[in-house]
Amino acid sequence: GVHPENMRVFALLYLFLLLGLSHIVEPLANPRGPTSSTEKKSETFHGIKQVNKGGVSSSHRVGKKRVAWGAPTWLSQRQQNKIRQQSSAVGTLTELLRYDPTTLNPTNMAATLTLTAKQLPREDGGELVGLLCAVLDKVEKNNLAAKFSVRQCANVAWALGRVGKELNIEDEKKKNELLSKTKELFHNLIPHLKFKHMNPSEVTMTLWAYGSVFPRSNHITYWTQPVHAVEEGDEEITQMFDAALMHVNSTTFTLPNLAKISYSLAVRNHPPSAPSTSLLHDNVASRAALVNLTAVPKPRDMSMIAWSLSTLTEGDRRLGKAAFNTINSLSYLILRDKIKPSSLTKTDIIMIIAAMSHSRVDDRRFLICLFDEVGKRKGLKIWERVNLAWVVAHLYLVREEGGDGEATCPSDDNDVFEGFVNSTVEACLADLPTLHADQQASANIVWALTVLSKNDERSISLMRGVFKHVEGIYEKEGIEREHAHQLYQSHFLMEEELEGSVSSSFANYLSQTWEAEKGRMKKSSRSHLQLSKVLQLMKIKHRNEHTEDIDVAIVLDNTSGWSRVDSGSGGKNGRNSTYVAVEYDGPDHFTYNGKKCLGHTNLKYRVLKKKGWAVIRVPYYVWDRIPFWASMERQRYLQRLLKTDKAIRFSETDVSEYKEPRNSIWLNRKSRFD
Repeated sequence: GVHPENMRVFALLYLFLLLGLSHIVEPLANPRGPTSSTEKKSETFHGIKQVNKGGVSSSHRVGKKRVAWGAPTWLSQRQQNKIRQQSSAVGTLTELLRYDPTTLNPTNMAATLTLTAKQLPREDGGELVGLLCAVLDKVEKNNLAAKFSVRQCANVAWALGRVGKELNIEDEKKKNELLSKTKELFHNLIPHLKFKHMNPSEVTMTLWAYGSVFPRSNHITYWTQPVHAVEEGDEEITQMFDAALMHVNSTTFTLPNLAKISYSLAVRNHPPSAPSTSLLHDNVASRAALVNLTAVPKPRDMSMIAWSLSTLTEGDRRLGKAAFNTINSLSYLILRDKIKPSSLTKTDIIMIIAAMSHSRVDDRRFLICLFDEVGKRKGLKIWERVNLAWVVAHLYLVREEGGDGEATCPSDDNDVFEGFVNSTVEACLADLPTLHADQQASANIVWALTVLSKNDERSISLMRGVFKHVEGIYEKEGIEREHAHQLYQSHFLMEEELEGSVSSSFANYLSQTWEAEKGRMKKSSRSHLQLSKVLQLMKIKHRNEHTEDIDVAIVLDNTSGWSRVDSGSGGKNGRNSTYVAVEYDGPDHFTYNGKKCLGHTNLKYRVLKKKGWAVIRVPYYVWDRIPFWASMERQRYLQRLLKTDKAIRFSETDVSEYKEPRNSIWLNRKSRFD
């Protein structure tokens, strides 16, 4: 009584039911796959035999060919469940290597690497290197980078970035081997990174990973400016960053996303390209500068953005204003208790102070708040203390008059900074072995104490100890050139206080290194050339870019009566001449939007004065205000700075002369340049 059409339907359903039952019954009857006599074994990695122990492979179905890393989802999921049961990174990697590749697919590889990155040991991870290298070899051999999905590419990049950043490997040879294979995989992943199909979190993870694996060549701290070293394939990574930032915008990306992206750019070993800088400025900086108008952000996000933008300013000046605005936003939030200072971590405070140093921001109330707070924290490491003292020296937070009569630090404020420097000296004296282990910290503390003119007994004792230790390192293995420059300035200016602590051979080495650096070929800036051109109009013989790193050098006969500038030490090298150094001080010599000189500028002029040079400073905020076509005005300005008696005749009736002020009324009189 069944219709023929319905009979066909029932027959088809019955056939499908039988096929489905065969797929279920077969694994139940033989859950371990092939018997031991037919069990296939493959190559051995680091003593681990690979065995197909996870069920039926695709080759056991109706004549299908076995394909490495091409297992169906149901089979790879079974293997993955067993991998997830491992409680350590070693167990996770070992379990993956035991399986036949025909029972796995790229998902297993991506998941295993991600799980391993979450299980990294805190102690020495040297035993993981062999397993990780074996796994990465499998990825390369089977070209799995091309088989990963968009999400898997982001996960693999994040996992390798965390391994490269967090895994502690004491053996340098093993460390370099793993780093080499990791970088190779990162380069292989680049063609398969489809950022337009990634969500903000995936883009952030990927860029953070590339920044972690390809950091800049010098030691990454929160206060050092980048020292870039271009490596093979670096241009490819820069293009990858550009491609990623094309899809970054401040509306879909959260502030934590933008913070990690800017951080990844800042720690790279190559400055960002122009497109990257523009996108960074348009999205990250604008979002960070407006946080005080929206919800209160997390301190870590803001401190990362401030440090990143200030670090990137070294490569692109356009980010300087963005960094300044971000620091202003942080100052607004913290000084108004929208973010409690006590909620800042030690790392947050250090990053903010370092950002202010890089950006030359002298927000005194904000700095006092931060130094007060960091002084309350326990567990400050020696290198952290030393570099915070370096910031005090760099921003020149001392109690004395500035070059324009501006107080660099009121007495009450100075107690905070001076107290922190004194406590740093005591901490260093109490733990000299730790200080001596870090050459950068040793050079920084000596340089900072010299800039701050710290000649008390404890400071001199510390400097003596550092010089003796560094000299011992120099005799064994040599020291970095930058450290030698810092030590030379300190030894030259404090030679009397340090007498007996530096041998003549080491002092000669420091002097020769300094002279070689200052004697190298240098290119004059546009402002230097304008200054030189005005001196030519005044018929003053001079030399540009002198070997002492002087912008414009003038040598005068003392008997000429041409100038009344004082050379300070009565001539240079015993000659009967006056040596005049005319220095154009651009914005980098002053605090941001201010007129206070920074520590390195003051130190340079102290060195020049001790060598017998009369230093004439031409600040940018005066020189740049005089139009370039007003050459007569510029000549009059230089005539007053040089105090020359020689009249400058522009025409029969227009003559410019300098007359020294004779009473207090004339001394306080301001010119049109003031």
